[in-house]
Amino acid sequence: MKFFSKFKYAFLTSSIAISCFNVSTANAHEARTIGNGALHAYVGWRNEPAYEKVVNAFDFIIADDINIRTFNLSVDVLFLQSDSPTAAVLNREKLKGKIIRDEEFPNRFNIWLLPAMKGAYGFQIKGTIEGIAINETFICGGGTKNPAESFSCIQQAQSFPSNATIHQYGW
Repeated sequence: MKFFSKFKYAFLTSSIAISCFNVSTANAHEARTIGNGALHAYVGWRNEPAYEKVVNAFDFIIADDINIRTFNLSVDVLFLQSDSPTAAVLNREKLKGKIIRDEEFPNRFNIWLLPAMKGAYGFQIKGTIEGIAINETFICGGGTKNPAESFSCIQQAQSFPSNATIHQYGW
């Protein structure tokens, strides 16, 4: 009986540790208090890790338990020289289209895009949520203001089949 209790304890402990690891890696977002301390937000890519030339989305989550009825946000995507808060912005473009509210999680918002190049990306968010003014910039990787949590910079995806295979078979 003592063996079973030790086994059950070890199983439960390892299950909890694995669950925590999966949640933390699946939620690779930067956590930050925004709106002069009024809201707790998470910003990152909808799909992590993020790859060049693979459709993804700006992912914005309000962690507070509030019923968001009114929001008016615009998002600029930034392509930066590096993943640093002081990096030069090489390109900036306002994301077109409407911010879509997630049907299953009403405090989660997305705009889909296609990151064209690997490298450092950021998001500048401006507008209001429930009348609370928002003007924040989030940068991937080392550009985060929260070193404990960040979202990934865009990586190069592995090609398959490789160019060598394509040429070998004349495709």
